[in-house]
Amino acid sequence: MRSPFNLLANMMLLVFLLSATVAFAEMASLVGTSSEPVKEESETEAETEEQPSLNPADASVAWLEIERLENDLKKFEDLSRFRDRFDTIQEQYSFEIERFLNSAALERIDKSRLDVVQLAIVRQRSAVSRLLDQIKDEVDSINVIRQSLSEFESTWGDGLDPEKEESLPQELVELIGKIADKANISLQVASARLGELVVLESEVLTFHSKMMNLDDAAQSRERAILVDMFRQDAEPVWISIRQLSLAGMTTDLRTVIDMLHYGVRDVFNTYGGRLFLHGIGGVIVLLLLLAARRNPDFSDQIGQSAAQRVIEHPIAMAVVITLAFTQLLYPSAQPSVVVLSTAVFIVAELIVLGALLKGAGWLKISFIGIYLVVMRAMYLLPYDAPLHRLAMLVGALAGLALLIATWRIGRVMITSERWRTTVGFLLSLLGLLLATAVVAHALGAVTYASFIVEAVILCYLSALGLLTLSIISRDLVAVALGTKLLQLLRSVRHNSASITLLVRKFIVVFAVIYWILEALNAFRLLEPLMDGIQAALDASLQIGQVSFSLGSILVFIFAIWLAVYVSRVMRFFLNEDVLPRIDLPRGVPAAISTGAHYVVILIAVFFGTAAAGLDLTKLAIVIGALSVGIGFGLQTIVNNFVSGLILLLERPIQVGDFVQVGSLMGRVTSIGIRASTVRTPDGSEVIVPNGDLVAQQVVNYTLSDRDRRIEVNVGVAYGTDLDMAIESIESAVSSVPLVSETPKFLVLFQGFGDSSLDFRILFWIDDFEDGLTAKSDVGIAVNNAFKKAGIEIPFPQRDVNFRNALAVDTPGQKGGDAD
Repeated sequence: MRSPFNLLANMMLLVFLLSATVAFAEMASLVGTSSEPVKEESETEAETEEQPSLNPADASVAWLEIERLENDLKKFEDLSRFRDRFDTIQEQYSFEIERFLNSAALERIDKSRLDVVQLAIVRQRSAVSRLLDQIKDEVDSINVIRQSLSEFESTWGDGLDPEKEESLPQELVELIGKIADKANISLQVASARLGELVVLESEVLTFHSKMMNLDDAAQSRERAILVDMFRQDAEPVWISIRQLSLAGMTTDLRTVIDMLHYGVRDVFNTYGGRLFLHGIGGVIVLLLLLAARRNPDFSDQIGQSAAQRVIEHPIAMAVVITLAFTQLLYPSAQPSVVVLSTAVFIVAELIVLGALLKGAGWLKISFIGIYLVVMRAMYLLPYDAPLHRLAMLVGALAGLALLIATWRIGRVMITSERWRTTVGFLLSLLGLLLATAVVAHALGAVTYASFIVEAVILCYLSALGLLTLSIISRDLVAVALGTKLLQLLRSVRHNSASITLLVRKFIVVFAVIYWILEALNAFRLLEPLMDGIQAALDASLQIGQVSFSLGSILVFIFAIWLAVYVSRVMRFFLNEDVLPRIDLPRGVPAAISTGAHYVVILIAVFFGTAAAGLDLTKLAIVIGALSVGIGFGLQTIVNNFVSGLILLLERPIQVGDFVQVGSLMGRVTSIGIRASTVRTPDGSEVIVPNGDLVAQQVVNYTLSDRDRRIEVNVGVAYGTDLDMAIESIESAVSSVPLVSETPKFLVLFQGFGDSSLDFRILFWIDDFEDGLTAKSDVGIAVNNAFKKAGIEIPFPQRDVNFRNALAVDTPGQKGGDAD
């Protein structure tokens, strides 16, 4: 028989099992119901992805989208423009490069022809790069269209099955078929045009690679020329001249004419719009020069300056100004066009220069012009042509005569002995180089001779251009400073002479530096020189963890120098133009100017340190170490520095004040950051440390205003009517103009003197500067008033009493005294 406890335990176990079974069944039902919809949803999404939404609205949208893609594709229908441009580039390559390479291999071409070839290579590479970029953009655009058409073709062409086709309207089925066919046809057209573009792109890339290889070979040839410049690379000139014939000369000249014709046509085709605007600009410049020439006010203003002589040739000056920007506006112009524009520029410039240099002689100027034009045109002759060899030899010899003529002109025109010596040295150096070129050309070293002659001509042309511009600019500066607009500035009105001198010096320095750079570039020395300078500047010195380089040091020094110069200019305009126009308390302008100066210097120190690449944290360590030294050995300097800041901010003493420091009395002329300058009445200047001006007692006679009270003492004889004396003194003081009316002067009876009745005259003056003069004028006026009134100014009087008898000692008295 079971116990009640066992029966209860079995019943509880049964209840637990039943509860677990029910819970498990409910969980299974929940899982089943939740998984079933997910499966149906995923199947629905898969069916949606596989089948398009086949309804009339979507079909109409697809049809319109395909039509839009077809219209976009029609924009790329004409691919012949790329082919025509590529053919033009190849034609230019044949005329500009192969013509030189057919007459002589690239390994034998001289420096002048190599420059032409390299310029043509730059032109071709630039044109090919632009063509490649445009082809690539068109390929990308067609690819986008092709991808869209491919999506439409796959979506609407494969979207129908027999079951769905039966359930759709017949019109919709036909529209879907048309959409698929239209997308398929457009896709084929896009693929065909893409294939044509890819083929053309491949050809252009091949040509571009050819140009790259040719550019590398040209650069190698340039390096080889500079290395083997002095070797003989042609026959002696007497052998080459034997081959000179009339037929060959005619052919060579015809080649030059063809090059000019081709170059002019090319610049019109390439820069047609820019050339038209350039011409309009030249006409505007000419009209402005003609208007200035006829303006009487402008003619009077420029006077007999160089601008007046230049304006007498407006056409030549307009040509010079217009053609000066040819190289910038037409960087890829043909060498023949460059030579033609240079020839016209030389003629116009020499006309202007002849007007500037009075007494130079038009015959010499004409010889210079003809020589330069012929020498520039000589480089258009074919390489190794006998005419070219002869022209080169004659040009080198004529260049010697040109330098001699230039020296004769310069010796007369140049007044400065220093400039005369410099110009003579440079002309002698260029003449020596031309002499070596003559010998080298005669012996067959054509590369060296061509290089030297071309470099000398470029140096000469640069010198002429800079000389013309500097002469005109120097005179135009004085004219510009005299205009009414600039005369409104006090700084210009009061310092026009010094500003003119400064600007003229700047023009001369700029012209000299620019010519030196052009000369170095002409002799191919600028690039290696700059590389050497760059290497020297980059060389660094390591000291512990701090690294220094020459470049960083120079950058820091340049930043400080530039800051000092900018600060000086800024203070000049502040003191002359800005601050005087603002109503500020006395001394504030000087404080603002000095404070701005040191702020600019401080900013330059930080920027210069950062630009030099110095670590400011390491610099702070150095400054911290220096502060220890400052605490021990530089206390006086720091004291004066801080005192200078106090003087600038608190302004107890200002520039122009009349002060007394101990026994020193004078006017403060400057307040520096360490010391101030006091000018004594006798003209000596005393440097006073700022610490003394702050720590000691300073008497400032002009701190709040410039008024000063003056005292004059005068006496009259005893017995004089005091009322009349006072009235005469008051009348005399009133007549002195320097005596201020407010406050009113005072005439006080001071007392009874030994010889006179003394008066004390107290009066004020408006300017401390007039103290001595006012005191003198008042004294003179009082003296004249006393004379007029009959009042006597006594001199010192003394009563002297003499004793009538002298005491004489008797002998008895002596003895008695002895006793």
